[in-house]
Amino acid sequence: MNAGIIPVYSTKDADILNYRKELKSFHENETYNMYADYFLDKQISRIKELFFFLIGILQYNVLHLQYNIIHIKMEAVIRKQTSFRLREDLLKVLQEEARKANRSLNNFVESTLMDAMYSEPNEETKAAIEEARTGKFAGTIDTTSMEAFIKSCE
Repeated sequence: MNAGIIPVYSTKDADILNYRKELKSFHENETYNMYADYFLDKQISRIKELFFFLIGILQYNVLHLQYNIIHIKMEAVIRKQTSFRLREDLLKVLQEEARKANRSLNNFVESTLMDAMYSEPNEETKAAIEEARTGKFAGTIDTTSMEAFIKSCE
């Protein structure tokens, strides 16, 4: 008669009392309903505990991996200390923009210089630059009225 009963291994008083209550219900009614509900709830709580434990381990591993990637990237670029003399007003503007971007002054200036040095203009911009370098005069823009302005731009 008790062959289907699975013992719950726990040292918690509440678990032992619930287990006894469910066993008593089984012997009185010969139904597994309460016992099955108790057992399944216990298994679900164990699975949840294991799930959160594994999530914690995964989060730790992801953070550790991100740290390693950043560390590798930092080691891959060799930086050389140097100094520049800048106008005081320019330095204040750079410091303010770096603060707004929540970045260090060094990082802000370095990334601004990288953008300026390594960004390739598109074909239209290249053509406009070439046209300007040739000294070709584009004409006169008439600003006397809106209609005259639009006509002079055509």
